[in-house]
Amino acid sequence: MKNFSFITKNMKSFDLAKNYNNYKSVKQQGEALNISYIPPRFSFTITSKCNLRCPTCQYVLKDPKLFENSGFMRIDDYKSTLNKYKGYITNLTLTGGEATLHPELEKFIDFSLSLGLKVSLISNGILIRKKLSALKKLHDLNVTLDAYDFQSFARNRGGTAKQWDHIMEGLQTLRENQIKFTISFLTTRKNIDEIFHLIEFADEFQPTTLRLNSFNPHGKAKDLVLTKSDPHVIDVISEIMKRNDYSYNIKLPFVFDDRHPYFSNKICMYPWHGVYINENCDIAYCCQLPHDARIGNICDNYDFNSKNMLKWRKTLLNHKLPVDCKFCHRRFKGDYTKFITKKWKWKDNDPFK
Repeated sequence: MKNFSFITKNMKSFDLAKNYNNYKSVKQQGEALNISYIPPRFSFTITSKCNLRCPTCQYVLKDPKLFENSGFMRIDDYKSTLNKYKGYITNLTLTGGEATLHPELEKFIDFSLSLGLKVSLISNGILIRKKLSALKKLHDLNVTLDAYDFQSFARNRGGTAKQWDHIMEGLQTLRENQIKFTISFLTTRKNIDEIFHLIEFADEFQPTTLRLNSFNPHGKAKDLVLTKSDPHVIDVISEIMKRNDYSYNIKLPFVFDDRHPYFSNKICMYPWHGVYINENCDIAYCCQLPHDARIGNICDNYDFNSKNMLKWRKTLLNHKLPVDCKFCHRRFKGDYTKFITKKWKWKDNDPFK
């Protein structure tokens, strides 16, 4: 019944091939090592360059020189990839690094739209005004803010006052042009009280959604992860949920319970439902792990069942997860507590209850 529900929800298009591909992806995700479908979610890191150096950025922590040694995806590589897989793609995301640094960003968006694909983009917001003509064409713009004033921006993202001013001008421009956008905030045990300031900020700028993401320790700083054993974390979440007059959707941060069987048994679906490609066309296991030509290259006859990808899927199926994955909120995608403005109520999907 679950599979049938998924299909009917996605039957807005009469593209039977795409719908059948989606059906197979649902049947095989987290079940089969070898898949017989094209993962329907494509994420393109069109550049790994970035104009920030966030202290919690996993890419900087793992490779401090990544941003300096990176380039830009060739538009021809992007076009050839989309032309090959356009019949299977349901979700298309452009990201980075900082995607708005790409000098041909609008060409990427225009070509995607010419194929009938909806495009989402993730940005830190610094270049919103400079890239407005491109950004207004997006289906979804997620501004990863991680701040509510300059002091929190400097602390959480290592940014300058001038960059913060650019972001504020950009968000105001989005409002004035009635361009829908979401705001993201990385939540840790250290900054969880800042959520209340962020909510006040969201009340002012009115995003469609406020996404409160959980901190991923990247092998270190596990003490910053939100856990159910911390009563203060639970108190803050409970306080936020006392209010039910929000004018935007809210996705609360995922709070982990590492003593619950569900924590050990939950399999991450990202290596099954997504394809993660960088500017060199190299593949990553998911959106949070490094791209590596040894996994495969989308521009060089990539095999979705490559040797290394099969090995990684087997690792997940055997529940032998590195700490980066154990405390990654993406592993529990769909299990978040959310406030939904259409229904004016909270939907609690907490699996640890």
